[in-house]
Amino acid sequence: MIRQLEEFLYPQSLAEAVQKKHEYGEAAAPIAGGTEIVPNLPPEIRCLIDLTRLGLDYIEDEAECLRIGATTTMHQLAVSPAVAKLASGVLSSSSCQGWPTEVRNTATLGGNLVGGGPFADSPPALLALDAEVVVARLGGEERVPIQDFFVDYRRTAVGQGILKEIQIPRPAAAARGVFLKFGRSPVDQALVNLAVTMEMDNGLCSKVRIALGAIGRTPQRILEAERALLEKPLESDVIDNVVSIVTELVDPVLDLRASADYRRELAGVLTRRALLQIAS
Repeated sequence: MIRQLEEFLYPQSLAEAVQKKHEYGEAAAPIAGGTEIVPNLPPEIRCLIDLTRLGLDYIEDEAECLRIGATTTMHQLAVSPAVAKLASGVLSSSSCQGWPTEVRNTATLGGNLVGGGPFADSPPALLALDAEVVVARLGGEERVPIQDFFVDYRRTAVGQGILKEIQIPRPAAAARGVFLKFGRSPVDQALVNLAVTMEMDNGLCSKVRIALGAIGRTPQRILEAERALLEKPLESDVIDNVVSIVTELVDPVLDLRASADYRRELAGVLTRRALLQIAS
């Protein structure tokens, strides 16, 4: 890895980091925890831009949203009281569940997103929370809805910019959420992961979000399943219908760890479990 690098930059400002990223283009990569890029450094990378000295490891609880800096670690997310308040702690639960302490103390939320890996755990939770990302670019900052951030397999909308922070609009106090992950072991990548959030109004579902990861090339919301829950009670026949929609609509990937049919079945199982947890 070291031999291919021409430069390892410790920028003094985010603007300097963005300028260097623009100079190198696709041959430059930001780095913070390094758990994503160090083991799998692409051969074309010639410059690493260290972001750990730019003060982007913050969780700021504001009136209308929660702002999380890109270099905030998974451990910081997992233990933050402010993050735990978001829809029953759905994002807290997605913060590297079961991973070794050393990884949780090093891996960052920004790295989990910018890597664009389809098996990452935090993207479904952020999709279910209607998050936005803030990308620093040469011409200023750009806000990108999280559903538009994941372009394709390991490709995101960050482009030649640098991810600065994630903003999560404050859900209603009564909003409920669940994150579930199924893997071969607690430290393994998910075979399927899922996040569900919703609000209840007089026993009926409103503002429903159902997001799945480790299914396709990018994490995705299942919009038809969300619509099937609107203004409905969380009763067994309604849940059965939603599970049926999810299993019909997902188009799972096939790899050495699981077949497409197995992932499709898991998607339905996790959806049912999540809805039953919220109902209880």
